[in-house]
Amino acid sequence: MAECRYRYVSTLANRNLKKLKEEQSQIDHSQRKLTLAELCDRYSKTVQHHKERTVKRRTFIIERIKSDWPTGKLTQIGKIKPSDCDLWLSSIARRARRFGSASRDLHISCIKELFDLAVRDRIITASPAAHLRSAKRERDLKVGDRAPDVLLVSLNGRSRQPLLQATNGKPTVLVFGSFT
Repeated sequence: MAECRYRYVSTLANRNLKKLKEEQSQIDHSQRKLTLAELCDRYSKTVQHHKERTVKRRTFIIERIKSDWPTGKLTQIGKIKPSDCDLWLSSIARRARRFGSASRDLHISCIKELFDLAVRDRIITASPAAHLRSAKRERDLKVGDRAPDVLLVSLNGRSRQPLLQATNGKPTVLVFGSFT
């Protein structure tokens, strides 16, 4: 019985070792000394075809990565750990004046794209940012959902009344748009 278990563990270990060696053989060793700053510059060139606002936001995030990375911008890509990504994200959230779920998601998206570029270019085998997940946002209203119970303010601004009370619980149609 113990011999069977040993054979299984040994076979599994050999299979994992073979997979690891195969992954390592896929890496382009001529780029192993590429630094985070150099990867950021390479990534910046790939986003120039987007809209101006997108380019501006991504460039801002890339500059944040270069200036605020926990181990410094001269860190080799292969030495970056998932915990470095977590540290960077939390340091940005701590210092930023406004860092809601939308900003967090944008930073996560940018850092994932950055390290995915390194994976595609065979600099690293796996992205250290792969574990990062977007923040859960509040659920949007969909057709058929109950209207949220909000306070209705009179035109003169003196009285307030809950929406459900004002409509006596009858169905309400919400129209979203801008008033210009």
